[in-house]
Amino acid sequence: MVLDRPTPIFSTPPRSRRFKEDPGRSTKNKSFRKISELDKIKIKSMHNSGIAPNRMMWHFVNEVGSIENVGFILKDMYNFLDRIKRE
Repeated sequence: MVLDRPTPIFSTPPRSRRFKEDPGRSTKNKSFRKISELDKIKIKSMHNSGIAPNRMMWHFVNEVGSIENVGFILKDMYNFLDRIKRE
């Protein structure tokens, strides 16, 4: 018997729609970690709105499906926000 459960608001997309992970590129390898210009604009606007960095990262993870596909780690975001504050 299958019950129809409501889909959670913040569910991850089905596996077929997720970005495919390139096994040669790891977000743990510093040479591949980079915040794109579009992501920088999003981070700046979220920061100006008062959203906490960990919630921003949560947003990016939900957008692409998993932490490996984001392209940067939370520390990179904190470093970018620090650079913004120093300007």
